[in-house]
Amino acid sequence: MTLSDLRKRILMEAQRSKLREVGSALREAMAKSCKEHRLIWGVVECARQLENSPDEVMVCILPETLPTQYYTPMAIQHTLMKAYCQEHEIPVIKVVSISPVSEIFKKGECMAANDGNKSSSHPLLERKSSNALDFSCFLIKKSHALSQSEYCIQVYCDDVSRDKEMVIELPS
Repeated sequence: MTLSDLRKRILMEAQRSKLREVGSALREAMAKSCKEHRLIWGVVECARQLENSPDEVMVCILPETLPTQYYTPMAIQHTLMKAYCQEHEIPVIKVVSISPVSEIFKKGECMAANDGNKSSSHPLLERKSSNALDFSCFLIKKSHALSQSEYCIQVYCDDVSRDKEMVIELPS
């Protein structure tokens, strides 16, 4: 193994480590923003947010792989979401698998503390429509003070070129 091969290997491992860190930060930020009612999901709700207040959005999260039966319509929706976000300079992060995100909702990580020991769910979860389970697009709205995980995401997005597609794997 040559010195240049060793350097490449070290750089690749450092990059993998950074991506794992960003993936953990993204999962944590999604759970935290959901508790604070700053997480928006579903194409309709995300489009509504982007149309009304795009300046309130910190990041857009899209799944990299789409279900086969919905591939064409969802691919069109994702193309439109990415274009709208790029127009408003909102970073777009693709996630390898959306299943860790669904775990946030299954484990109750999306419950916000309210009045002591009572908990309240996110308004989108209280809806009786299929849109509540539409995990094809997510937006995290900006907060007044960035958490450490949100800061990590922001730094990562600033470091990566806007032209380069960001693909992250979320931990389970």
